[in-house]
Amino acid sequence: MKTMAANAAAAIRKELKENFPTQKFTVQSENYTGGDSVRIKWVDGVKESAVKNIVDKYQYGHFNGMEDIYEHSNRIAGLPQVRFVFTNREFSEETKQKAKDQVCKDFGIDANLTGRDFDIACREKMNCWGDQAIFRHIQEMEK
Repeated sequence: MKTMAANAAAAIRKELKENFPTQKFTVQSENYTGGDSVRIKWVDGVKESAVKNIVDKYQYGHFNGMEDIYEHSNRIAGLPQVRFVFTNREFSEETKQKAKDQVCKDFGIDANLTGRDFDIACREKMNCWGDQAIFRHIQEMEK
């Protein structure tokens, strides 16, 4: 017999495939003491906000850190739900390199710099670390 988490993962897989047929997702269910969850991962492509708009309904509540309790605030009858739904969009090395090249061009940073040297140049020109500069640029490209 399938667990509720497995049923939620199957429903999420189906809905993501219907909405984003060309995007490859990894959807995994987990059962553990105190609850269950579904983890969704993908590389590049679809924005995280678009995925969250679809999958948030599969999480039946939220953790209230002020009172240190889990609140059942999103129960939907007939829908397989879990305690937590996690989304994780990663970026390919190709996407990160394109963003780095553009950051270097925009801010006059030597594109051949790597590691600590790239971090130092980004701190001087942009007041952030190299990875932050790359991630910010990817976010700006999506607006």
